[in-house]
Amino acid sequence: MVRLRPPSPRPRRRSRIRLQNAWTSPVSAHVSHDAALGRVLRAACDMHIGRSCRKRLSFENRNNSFSPISSDLRRDNVMLADHNAELKERNRLLNQTLVQCISQDLAATLERAELMKEIESLTLTNVNLTDECRWWSHYKEEHVEMEAKLLSVEEDLHSLNHYCPVVNQNTHERVCKMCAEGWTMFQTKCYYFSSRALPWTSSRTWCQSHGADLLVIITEEEQVFQRSL
Repeated sequence: MVRLRPPSPRPRRRSRIRLQNAWTSPVSAHVSHDAALGRVLRAACDMHIGRSCRKRLSFENRNNSFSPISSDLRRDNVMLADHNAELKERNRLLNQTLVQCISQDLAATLERAELMKEIESLTLTNVNLTDECRWWSHYKEEHVEMEAKLLSVEEDLHSLNHYCPVVNQNTHERVCKMCAEGWTMFQTKCYYFSSRALPWTSSRTWCQSHGADLLVIITEEEQVFQRSL
């Protein structure tokens, strides 16, 4: 069913013009007023229906041309929504990773601070140990020196007991001799002749332990002295 709308002002002017021409032309003198008016109305209606159909066709053509664009836009919107969701997920993962990195960095900073404190403590301990080691080294040197002095005193005491034995234990009186007991004085030297036979190395070691050495006859007097014993 086609609805008829009143003709627009512009077609109405044309209809009036056509009606006026029809009324004024010589041929229209035989046409009745109603027939002319009917023709004019039919022409106006045909004109109006054609315009309406053209508008509808144009609108449908536009809709048909917009349909692919609308589909593309909907598809793009879906893709953008998916991409947006993916970006949000990446952002969430990045934030989570950032939080983990910050936590690890904070833990590393705290651990570094603890290590620095431990290093300072160890450095102080090292300084104290160095001082203590220096003190012990000095003490060891003094101890070695004291042991050497004590050994020298013991050797001197041993020589003293040999050359100046105590003759009275109550008064600790000593009588010094030129040679130790068992040794024989000749000229300016003391000689000891053992009745026990030892190898040359052992004999020399024993002599050196008593501050002497093996006999080496140099002069004729020493040779005569040796034979007399």
